[in-house]
Amino acid sequence: MGNANVTITDGSSVHGNSAGINGGGLSVTGKSTVTITGGSSVHENSAAKDGGGMSVMCNASAALTGGSSVHTNTAAGDGGGMHISSNVRLLLTGGSTVRGNSADQNGGGIFVYYFSSVALTGGSSVQGNTAGQSGGGLMLSYEGNLIVSSGSSVDSNSAGVLGGGWLLWISAM
Repeated sequence: MGNANVTITDGSSVHGNSAGINGGGLSVTGKSTVTITGGSSVHENSAAKDGGGMSVMCNASAALTGGSSVHTNTAAGDGGGMHISSNVRLLLTGGSTVRGNSADQNGGGIFVYYFSSVALTGGSSVQGNTAGQSGGGLMLSYEGNLIVSSGSSVDSNSAGVLGGGWLLWISAM
C-alpha cells in the first residue's frame, strides 16, 4: 500500500461525524499526511474510544496551519480533540487552535503517546479543553515530546485529577 496525503483547505470542515472506536472526524494511519489549513476545521465529532476529532497513528503526520482549528469534539476515552500515537508528528502553526474539546479519560485537547511529538508555534494555542482524569490541554505519555514556542500557549484547560494544562507521564520528555 502507498502513502496517502489529504489536504482540507479554504474554510472547509469535517463536522458532525462519529466513530464506534477511534477518530470521530477522521482517522489517519500509516505513512500518511493530513494538512488542515486556510481556516478549516474539524469540529463537533465524537468517538466511542479515542480521538473525538482526529486519530493519527503509526508513522503518520498532521499539520494545522493558517488559523485552522480542532474544536468542540468529544471522546469517551483519550484525546477529545486529537489522539496522536506511535511515532506521529503534529504541527500547529499560524494561529491554529485546539479548543473546547473534552475526553472522559486523558488529554482533553490532545493525547500524545508512544514516541510521538507536538510542536506549537506561530501563535497557536491549546485552550479551554477538559479531561475527566488528567492532562486537560495535553497529556504526553511514553516518550512523548512537546515544544511550545513563538507566542504559542496552553491555557484555560482543566483536568479532574492531574495536569490542568498538561501532564507529562512515565518517561515523557
